[in-house]
Amino acid sequence: MSRTKNARDLKRRKGRKDKGKKRPKYGGKPVKKKRKIQGRIVPYVSKRKGDLMKVYFLKVDAMSKDGYMNLSPEFRKKAWKYVYGRDGKRKRIDVPEEQLSTIDNIADLCLQILSEGTWHLRLYTHRRNKYHCSAVTVATVNLFQTSEGLQCKVHPSFKNRSLKRYRFWRGK
Repeated sequence: MSRTKNARDLKRRKGRKDKGKKRPKYGGKPVKKKRKIQGRIVPYVSKRKGDLMKVYFLKVDAMSKDGYMNLSPEFRKKAWKYVYGRDGKRKRIDVPEEQLSTIDNIADLCLQILSEGTWHLRLYTHRRNKYHCSAVTVATVNLFQTSEGLQCKVHPSFKNRSLKRYRFWRGK
């Protein structure tokens, strides 16, 4: 609380009673136990086993000439000339965690579901936006036609969030 200029307190101001103590509840929910034991962080072990993961695939397309010309001339120089998931070119599926645990499993999943082109694989994170959920691109998937048939390459994205952070990731 702010004090009036040149005013003197006649008695000591009240402070918080729980200062420096562990709170049993925060926002009506019990506080999580700290994961640091003897100075080392213990990895989080999830109790959610066998849940289906919500997965989004967004198609990456080049921006149309009309759409590009609709932008202001100053903004055109800086604009990214790609659009993501427009006109029904987005797919949302629920898959078990095992199908996302390695790059080979992701490639097999993409060959079953997606068509030729470049797609972004998006997964949900703990980050909160105004809708209380946030999806980030964790990998770029390229599907292309060869003499042997449809081939798939998965490129993990390490710019904003890595696949390594997810509890189900087993590596290559």
